[in-house]
Amino acid sequence: MSTTNLQNWGWQGAARADVRAGEIGRVLREDRRRLRVMTSRGVRLVAHRGKAFTQPLALPHVGDWVCVSKDDDMTSLAQMIETLPRTSEIARLTSQGAQTIAANVDEAWLLVDAVRNVNLPALERYMIAIEESGAKARLVLSKIDLDCNWMVLADQLRAHFRDMDVHEVSALTGDGMQALSATLRARSTYCLMGESGTGKSTLLNRLAGRDIARTGEVRGRDGKGRHVTTHRELFRLPSGALFIDTPGMRELVPVLAAGAKPRRFERILEIARDCQFADCSHQHEPGCAVRQAIDDGRLPASLAESYSRLASPPDERVSARMRLHRSSSTD
Repeated sequence: MSTTNLQNWGWQGAARADVRAGEIGRVLREDRRRLRVMTSRGVRLVAHRGKAFTQPLALPHVGDWVCVSKDDDMTSLAQMIETLPRTSEIARLTSQGAQTIAANVDEAWLLVDAVRNVNLPALERYMIAIEESGAKARLVLSKIDLDCNWMVLADQLRAHFRDMDVHEVSALTGDGMQALSATLRARSTYCLMGESGTGKSTLLNRLAGRDIARTGEVRGRDGKGRHVTTHRELFRLPSGALFIDTPGMRELVPVLAAGAKPRRFERILEIARDCQFADCSHQHEPGCAVRQAIDDGRLPASLAESYSRLASPPDERVSARMRLHRSSSTD
């Protein structure tokens, strides 16, 4: 089986001998119960129902490598055989359980809108979901042409996310785009994430040099965007880089194993060893090393706040996020 085309779509393995009379392809888009899959012979429509896919995280999603039935008729509906092991998986926790956002992502770009107030705890949850997936994270401050004070926000982001790359760009004027584009690698897979209206699709169109994703206006009264992107889709840019565009998510709760502590909180956990009490909540107890580190400027207060919010059990985190979503949607 020729893998020339698949290598352009990120395939890094050799042709498998155990594909059971099938062919390998990559999921480009999910449409209800059908997938659009790029194979070595072109795009196939694939049905992905069956007993083999009963668990949400086992279902094929955009970015997945799959094995599908090989038919002489490329217009016929192919059948799903299996989902191949993932190198990374960005997922979130919902009231219905874990939900995969994108699979086999090398680097995720988290977009922050320069014209609205930044929610650092919300951004922290995005970062945790990205880092726990195994992908690299990059912060992109968008729409800097709309706010002359964007540098203040950029400094705030760098102070909180001290170990992150932060890029300031305007997809409209092109400011900062050359430096951001220089980070792209052909055949690597990127994922655009962030709230609605942060300019994900506009940025993707700028990188592509043409309109490949729908864009929309933001509301003037609060600067929030409409859900123009309603599905996840994988695109290949002229540079050879691969991008997964995702719908905006107002709230994201990262998926963590029971008792697991995100790697982003390793600094806090290390400092907490010097707390006077082993079960210190880092709120009001005397001799708290974490609060002392915040006062000394060694630890961002916003990072400690994110840690406190995510220290609650998963079911409590989800119910709190659902309550917040319901209340904000009725405003």
